[in-house]
Amino acid sequence: MHNYRRTYFYSISFISLEATLWGLIGLIRTISELGSNCTFSNLSFPLAIIVVSTPTFFLHWHWANKSESEDDGHSTLQRAIFLYATLFATLIPVAHNLLAFINRVIIKEAVAAGINFDCLVQAFDRLFGIAVSCLDVPGLESGQDG
Repeated sequence: MHNYRRTYFYSISFISLEATLWGLIGLIRTISELGSNCTFSNLSFPLAIIVVSTPTFFLHWHWANKSESEDDGHSTLQRAIFLYATLFATLIPVAHNLLAFINRVIIKEAVAAGINFDCLVQAFDRLFGIAVSCLDVPGLESGQDG
C-alpha cells in the first residue's frame, strides 16, 4: 500500500509541475505577444493553470518527501523515475521555446534586415536534433552498476 501511495504522490507531483511550467510559458507568451493590449480574459487561462497546479505540486511534493523520509532516507525507484522523467520532461519545453525564440526574435529580425538564413536555420535545427538525441542520462546505460 505504501508503494501505491508513493507512486500516486510522485505522479501527481509530476503532472502538476508540468502544468505549472506550461502555465508559466503560456502566461509569458500571452504577455509578450499582446504587449500593452493584455486583458484579463487573455491571461485568465494561464493564470488559472498556475493557481491550481502550483499548490497541488507543493502539497504532493511535500507528502512525497515526507513519505521518503519515513523510510530512513533510502531512495526509491519511484523517486528516481520521477527525477529522471522531470529532467526529460523539462527538456522538451526548453528546447521547444528555445527554437521558438530563435525563430521569432533572431531570424525574423535578420530577414527584415534582408539577410537570408535558410541554410543556417536548417543546419541549426539538425544540429539541435542531433544534440538532443545524443544526450546520455548517467546511470541508465545498460550494463552499468549503480
